[in-house]
Amino acid sequence: MFDVGRLGGYDRIATMFSPDGRIHQIEYAREAVKRGSLVLAARSNAGVVVLSQYNSFNPLYENNEKIFQIEEFIFTAFSGLLADSRVLINQARIEAQVQRLYYNEDPDLDVLAWKISNKMQQVTQFGGRPFGVSLIFAGIDSSGPSIHLIEPSGAKFKVKAIAVGNDENKAMSLLKEAYHEDATLDELKEMLMNILNEIDDENAPRELLTMDAKKKEVYKKLIESK
Repeated sequence: MFDVGRLGGYDRIATMFSPDGRIHQIEYAREAVKRGSLVLAARSNAGVVVLSQYNSFNPLYENNEKIFQIEEFIFTAFSGLLADSRVLINQARIEAQVQRLYYNEDPDLDVLAWKISNKMQQVTQFGGRPFGVSLIFAGIDSSGPSIHLIEPSGAKFKVKAIAVGNDENKAMSLLKEAYHEDATLDELKEMLMNILNEIDDENAPRELLTMDAKKKEVYKKLIESK
């Protein structure tokens, strides 16, 4: 439990720095992300693979989709608050169509990720509650396969492999040991499945996305629990 008195009220708004240079509202948003389902992603010259836990918090509810299509070869996955993710995913779809209609070309993934990161960062300047979600944008554009991570602060990183959500620190350690840039799509998929198997003892259903850069093919499926 956070001690509001100890924090001196610096956690009440997202536009205020604490004396030690922190924005506590952003840190709270990161905690919301860490409570979410684990999402793993990795890329190589062969393409991109994204794997997500597909947990339901209520057995009477249908599972919520974790990997969403933005454009033909651009997808996003999230960990954190579902409602917050929907707002940003819808905005990403709009931005992708703006790029296509305005410039008459396929959307650029890097530009799209920057647009969404700017929207998330504005909260820290103009007020409001930070988005309690981290987004992974993955796809294939004119530059080839790429993955971009956007954190609740609006910070954007281009990554080779990433893990966000529950047990992300353990997953990142395993990724650092197992990842190599020359991996085939099958090797990337096997690597992510092995990592999730090691972390997820309950072996819950998973959502798997595979994008083949050479064939320009996309496969997305639900893997049922055993």
